Amino acid sequence: MKSGAMLETEDGKKIPAPGSVAAWANHAGVNVMAAEGLHSKMGRVFRLPYIVERPAADSLGEVIKALEAGQHVVLPSGARE
Repeated sequence: MKSGAMLETEDGKKIPAPGSVAAWANHAGVNVMAAEGLHSKMGRVFRLPYIVERPAADSLGEVIKALEAGQHVVLPSGARE
């Protein structure tokens, strides 16, 4: 989706372009500014070098399996004291 993409109608009115964040937000009943802000922030997250589209392992699935098997799971927060 593109942020800020607009089309101009025959009468000169600007409307969100199909495939834009604003068009999705209007269709989903979400505040357009909130959706565009979230889209921008998530874009920064997905550009981080350690975020990959296809991870080598299903980490979340492994955590769920361990919990279902009655095992304890410790998730480090990365915070240091």
